[in-house]
Amino acid sequence: MASRKNFIILIFLIAIAYLFSVSLRFIYIDKISGIQQFHWHGELIINNPDGFFYAEGARDILNGSKSINYQSP
Repeated sequence: MASRKNFIILIFLIAIAYLFSVSLRFIYIDKISGIQQFHWHGELIINNPDGFFYAEGARDILNGSKSINYQSP
């Protein structure tokens, strides 16, 4: 019985942490959307290294090729 209660508390805390991180991301996007330096042709640009890494992978998947240039930063 106690392990089930602990499991429910754990899931609840994970959900709280997830919702907190998602809400911070939306707040961040809202704040930078008003700064002109974060726009390119009217669209928000990627402004972190992980975004560029994953965008490159998505581009390769869409082009049907694989990039072998995976270097850790």
